[in-house]
Amino acid sequence: MNLRLKSLPVKATLLIVGLFVGFGAVQFGVQKIILYPSFVTLEQREAEKNVARALDALRRELELLGPQVTDWATWDETYAFVQDHNPAYVDANLNAEALENLRINYLAFVDASGTAVWQLAIGLEGQGTLAPHELGFAHFAGDDPLVQLGQPGNRASADRAHAVTGVRASPRGPVLVAAQPIFKTSGEGPARGVVIMARLLDATAVAQIAEQANVDLALLPVAKNSVARPANAASSAVRHDRATYTVTDAIASGITTVFDFKAVPIFQLQVDTPRSISAQGRRTLEFANRSLTIAGSVILLAVLTMFKITVFSPIARLTAHAAHVGKSGDLDARINSQREDEIGVLGREFDAMVARLGDTRALLLEQSYKAGIAELASGVLHNIGNAVTPLRIKLSGLISDLRQAPHEEVAMANAELADPQLDAQRRADLEQFMALAATELTALTQHATDRLSAALGHVDQVQQILADQQRFAHAERVIEDLNVARLIKDCVALLPPNLVDKTSIALAPGLEAAPLVRSSRAVLSQILSNLLINAAEAIVATGVPGRIQISAKLVDQAESALCIEIVDEGIGIEAELLPRLFEAGVSTKNRGSGMGLHWSSNTIAALGGRLSAASDGPGCGARITLVLPLASPLLTQQEKAA
Repeated sequence: MNLRLKSLPVKATLLIVGLFVGFGAVQFGVQKIILYPSFVTLEQREAEKNVARALDALRRELELLGPQVTDWATWDETYAFVQDHNPAYVDANLNAEALENLRINYLAFVDASGTAVWQLAIGLEGQGTLAPHELGFAHFAGDDPLVQLGQPGNRASADRAHAVTGVRASPRGPVLVAAQPIFKTSGEGPARGVVIMARLLDATAVAQIAEQANVDLALLPVAKNSVARPANAASSAVRHDRATYTVTDAIASGITTVFDFKAVPIFQLQVDTPRSISAQGRRTLEFANRSLTIAGSVILLAVLTMFKITVFSPIARLTAHAAHVGKSGDLDARINSQREDEIGVLGREFDAMVARLGDTRALLLEQSYKAGIAELASGVLHNIGNAVTPLRIKLSGLISDLRQAPHEEVAMANAELADPQLDAQRRADLEQFMALAATELTALTQHATDRLSAALGHVDQVQQILADQQRFAHAERVIEDLNVARLIKDCVALLPPNLVDKTSIALAPGLEAAPLVRSSRAVLSQILSNLLINAAEAIVATGVPGRIQISAKLVDQAESALCIEIVDEGIGIEAELLPRLFEAGVSTKNRGSGMGLHWSSNTIAALGGRLSAASDGPGCGARITLVLPLASPLLTQQEKAA
């Protein structure tokens, strides 16, 4: 039985049955999770659009009030009437007929103090006159936004181009309100009050809005203790919150709360949308489900069988081979595919690629070794060159001084003194000359001894570089705790005289108190020498004497590192050269090899430090920052010092 279960036909049959069941499950899942919800989403969007259309229709009703109230508010006669209360203006313009022509239920002229100069409320369609308080207007409180709008100096009154519109509550129901500060026709002020127009949202008005938006619209009372807040901008004509939606089997209802000027809920706008889209979608998906079940089972059986034979198994073998090569690094392994189709070509190309990769790896190792040797040699030669240059200057100066010594004069005087018949006065003069010459030769000898001692220091430096290179070739560098201040002073003392004459070097007071660092003495000395020589040469290149400031500070106690800054007043570094300053072959000097800073950066990085540079540009000097690891935590060093 187990053998039969392991046979390929049985496995294929089980696979097909499993795929069929999986396909059915996927089909059902797609229907329930993706397709049918998409119809519901369309239905939801349609409900959202219906709510938006209803709000737009309500907004348009408000916008119709804007031009009307603007015409009345920017009229010289109105501007004068608010102040002089001229009865002729009332007789000529203000009556119920005028309100009916404007299709409004309320018109008022309110002065800057909040007193209604004139107001009238009517019911449309021949319903007669109403009391203003029936529409929510009678007395205007000082904090009423409409009254504040017309006060002189109010910033809102500066916008005279458009009316301010919104919705207010009233005993008879919601009213649409438009208000405009009163100015002269020319736009001059100050504002003398405000013109207010209002239209009642009665059943007729709601029916008209629903007809315009082509929706099923209803206005509902606001629930008690409502805490909703407007979701749109406060400057919008119709302020409302985000719509919420409730769904039944037949209807999708969208409800949004509308607010007045003070963000107080007035009414809820409800738009009902029939769920015809989801009903049609359900019927469509049921038909598609039956069709796809029949067709999909046949096609899936044929396709998967073919792919299993021609694609899946060969690709599985190729993938396993590639994974083996990637994990083991065995570039001699081959798949040796004999197939003639694309998979066979892919297998043979993969074998060829692995073979080329093996050749490339071998070549890269060889080139990397040669490049490392070449770079190391360049760094060593550059360091030796920096050490030999001051040695040559010192020896040349010594030769020049020795050539000026009075050797011939002393020999001639000595020959004359050997003559026993020499005149006494001449002998006395020659003896005095010999005494002076001896003094001069003694001083010259002492000066030569000093110069030779300094030259010997440079020779020792070259020997140290070579010895360090020899140790590097066979073992790791000797790492020790170093006093930075002492090391810098030693490097300054070895600077060539031609650079020292043009440069003043200042050591910051905090340098002496700097904690010990952990590094290689020879390497750090050479790096500091390179940096000091570069800084001095940058100052010499300016043609005027300059200053080098050397300071040290802790980077961060947690980082346990010391930052050494070398700031010069030299020629500076160009901005485009600064990011590449530590690359091999890059130099700020015409005669430079471009290897000094490159070698210094790589070497100090290998010792756990880092090197960086900054400059404000040509002529502005440069700042080199050398960060070195501390020999031990700062607290430990302070305890030792104590």
